[in-house]
Amino acid sequence: MSAMAGEGGLLGISWTWRRDEVFDFSEPLFVDEVVNVVRKGQEFNFQTLSDLQGKTLGTVRGASFGSAFDRAHHDGVFSIEGDNGARNRLSKLAAGRIDCALFNVGKAGFTETLRLHQIPKSQWKDFVVLPVPLRKDPNYLAFPKSMQMAPWLRSFNSVIQRGYARGDIQKIIARNLHASR
Repeated sequence: MSAMAGEGGLLGISWTWRRDEVFDFSEPLFVDEVVNVVRKGQEFNFQTLSDLQGKTLGTVRGASFGSAFDRAHHDGVFSIEGDNGARNRLSKLAAGRIDCALFNVGKAGFTETLRLHQIPKSQWKDFVVLPVPLRKDPNYLAFPKSMQMAPWLRSFNSVIQRGYARGDIQKIIARNLHASR
């Protein structure tokens, strides 16, 4: 990894204690919502991880959604069926092999996933995004501490704050989420 070797930064990285020891982080650039998607008619009230009791969740193989999620999985609250991508996860959900599929970038991102994987629009109604996301995950710009970018990041942070205050960043995110249409 080039960033670990001090050769550059990372964009869209989640913050963890372990990463904080190695990287200097910006203010959050955007918040990635991880949504729970179920088959129509199989909706359930999701508020906390305990609401996933006994469920099988589909997600990309090896994904982690924070220490509380990992702990709940380890404690047997739910099981995970890993996959290699969204199309595989959607097929498992449609076939009833998993109870809930996890997707990043919120409801709009899930809709974009359906479009990108050329799922016929007639089938979109078969999937329901639960109202409460599994997690809201702030994403950052980060540089290895060895690069000594902290002073530059402070300046960058003021630009990010102004961009959010004026609504510019929200517009950029919305425009780019739908850029491939």
